[in-house]
Amino acid sequence: MSTTRYVFRKRSREESMSSALATQAQEMVRHAAEPIPPGETVKGQLRRSARALGYGDWSWRIEAAWYGRADSWSAAAFEELRARYALWSKRQSSLAQKEVANYAAKYAADANRLEAKDEDFYRSEIARLRAMVDQLSAAMDRAK
Repeated sequence: MSTTRYVFRKRSREESMSSALATQAQEMVRHAAEPIPPGETVKGQLRRSARALGYGDWSWRIEAAWYGRADSWSAAAFEELRARYALWSKRQSSLAQKEVANYAAKYAADANRLEAKDEDFYRSEIARLRAMVDQLSAAMDRAK
């Protein structure tokens, strides 16, 4: 009868740090691929992520990060990905704020149109539209 001996290796601090960086890189590239339409392939998601982060259609760095294999990257390569992600994130935030501002303007215009048409008849709709404009304005103020 043979006995199997398991040898457990103690992880070094450097390994856990590189593993954490690989996980962070994976989260960044996967977030840059969102939103993911139903049925889209991983290849399509990799392409979207690469484009969003400014790498063109494909990059081995994006693929390595996607699959969690970014633990052997140099600090400069990781910082480049982090900078590209920060820039993409800032652009996304700016686009979202513009979209919220557009909706607020549309709701305000709709409320004004209904008010001009028949203020008494559309009173509840006007109040709802004005409340939505106030909520969107407050959200934009918090985001600044």
